[in-house]
Amino acid sequence: MIVVGVTLVVALASAVAIAVATRTNYWNTDSLQRGLSTSKDYDVVIVGGGLAGISAARSLAKDGFDVMILEAEPSLGGRAKSYYALTDGMYDRPIPTDLGAEWTYSDYSTLESVLEQEQLFEYALDKSKEVEKYYMQTYDKATGELAAAEEFSKSSYSRVWEKFKKFQSKMTKKQDMSYEAVLDAFLESENLSNDKRQYMNLILAMGEAEYAGDDLLQSSREIEYYFQIPGYHDRMHYYPHRGLGGNIELLGRTLDSDVDISLSSTVSEINHEDSDQVIVTYELEGEQLELTSRSVLVTASLGVLKSGSIGFSPRLPDRKQRVIDNMGFGTLNKLVLYWESDSAVVWPLDTGWFMLATADDESSNDFVTVFNPTKEKGVPCLVLLVGGFDAVLKEDESDDEILQDAMNSLTAMFPSISNPDTVFFTRWNSEVNFRGSYSFATAGREFASDAAVLKESIGGLWFAGEATNEDEWHSTTVGAWQSGEDVAKSISKSLNVGFAVAFVSYGESSETASGAKTNPTAKKVSAFRAKTHGEIYSSESTAKAIANTTARATTGTGLHFSIYSKGYALQNVQVVCACNINNIKDTTSPISSMVGPPAGTSSGGAPPMTGMPPPN
Repeated sequence: MIVVGVTLVVALASAVAIAVATRTNYWNTDSLQRGLSTSKDYDVVIVGGGLAGISAARSLAKDGFDVMILEAEPSLGGRAKSYYALTDGMYDRPIPTDLGAEWTYSDYSTLESVLEQEQLFEYALDKSKEVEKYYMQTYDKATGELAAAEEFSKSSYSRVWEKFKKFQSKMTKKQDMSYEAVLDAFLESENLSNDKRQYMNLILAMGEAEYAGDDLLQSSREIEYYFQIPGYHDRMHYYPHRGLGGNIELLGRTLDSDVDISLSSTVSEINHEDSDQVIVTYELEGEQLELTSRSVLVTASLGVLKSGSIGFSPRLPDRKQRVIDNMGFGTLNKLVLYWESDSAVVWPLDTGWFMLATADDESSNDFVTVFNPTKEKGVPCLVLLVGGFDAVLKEDESDDEILQDAMNSLTAMFPSISNPDTVFFTRWNSEVNFRGSYSFATAGREFASDAAVLKESIGGLWFAGEATNEDEWHSTTVGAWQSGEDVAKSISKSLNVGFAVAFVSYGESSETASGAKTNPTAKKVSAFRAKTHGEIYSSESTAKAIANTTARATTGTGLHFSIYSKGYALQNVQVVCACNINNIKDTTSPISSMVGPPAGTSSGGAPPMTGMPPPN
């Protein structure tokens, strides 16, 4: 049974109760729908309420824009999603299970500082824990049966790894190749023993679990496989109390109350033919609705863009569509196991990861990477990972088959391990609102260049999300959050393209000046515009022409013109005076400092303009 990113896998042999997954197992079950109005014109509609969408909404709301988030899921967070293990007497508190994103990283973005500010930050992994242990399974020479796996030191395979890296560097010097292609060529050129061959298979399986893409597609030039897990655990932060997904969902609830949110709202089409008024069509509770907005930000996953479930009218440029079609978007699935009793723990508590080199090629990619959060969660728990094409194929297997594969790996390393009491398995590729997990660099393509094209705006249509992050933090929570912040700055600037002409008489400027000074937010621009009988024009040249015409028709020198951009606070004002209409002065001074007459002109009041109502 699919429940937003997770299929609950049931039971093993002996009557393990089937856990019933319901919406109430998610953190924060009260509705987040707010401010829903199809008649309201928004400054920005954001498609997707994940990390990028929440980040952009925070920034845009601070700049004073009217924002609506349309989220297809029944909760915010996107691919950061926490599910709660059933608590029917098993545990003394709800136990969060992060089905997708699970980590944040310090020193690389503002995400952690925002979480800390909102008291949603948790802690780093236990530095005292050993990072990893490696196990190798072989066949018993006497019986031909699989023997229990034995722990080994990866240092014993350092030579073969270094040899592979040199071979890889030589092979890809002139042309990029996939990891699988490089490994196949390496194995053909070397007469490796079976244990070394299986060690190399393990490294590739670990790479698929790390990057989600299949090694048949992963770029061996752009993606760095590691001989050991990088020593960044002291900068990785984990969220065992509410789950990262739970914390991100709560972070969404801290958004400005003026940010409207519509959950379970699936966008089907975005019409961006008119760059000043983008129309979004979406479905909510079986009803098809429309919203209009000055800009639309799409933060839907690359997998959704690939699927074509969101139509664009006019269609996206060929260059962007080719990038969408050819960028890598992989699948990482998790099998999360819980045990009721502490006595079930037969694995080393103080080790973070367990890696299994299996006995043959066929089983090399089946649940050989295991994360151990038992100490952090305070309950017996193991998380088995599978990535790439194997992760996609696993989604078509029965629950019993999936669990049996997992137990084969676990019993190889820990022969006395018992069957788990509660089990979760994700099927991210099958989830229509995601169609996978995250992006990866594909062989023969330059990820940064593709990401730059993907995030290019088209008029009032914008794109963000982890796949648009050009630096090394794509496919991470950091990359997703940063992309939202970055695009929000660009959208804010773009919404300044329209201009207004404000007519203010010197003799009656004090009230307006006071109003502007005490109301510096963009929302007050509309009120200021109405007070001064301003009109909005699509270009600065049009605004100047209108001001010029008015100036010529006006007697006296006391008329003061301001041309300013819509959507911005009143700090960025361009001033035009009647006596010299083409002399535009750029300034960052508040408008209240410019309401007096320009130098060398009279300070007397001007008569009302012909055909215009007098200022209030």
